[in-house]
Amino acid sequence: TNPHGGVVLAIDKRLNAIQLKIDEIEYCCGSTYN
Repeated sequence: TNPHGGVVLAIDKRLNAIQLKIDEIEYCCGSTYN
C-alpha cells in the first residue's frame, strides 16, 4: 500500500470540505451581489 495514500486522501477530503464551505458562503452571500 502507498504510505502517502492516506495522507493525500485526508488532505483531499479536507480541501473538498473547505471548497464546499466556500461554495456555500459564496452562494449565500453572492446571491445578494448577483
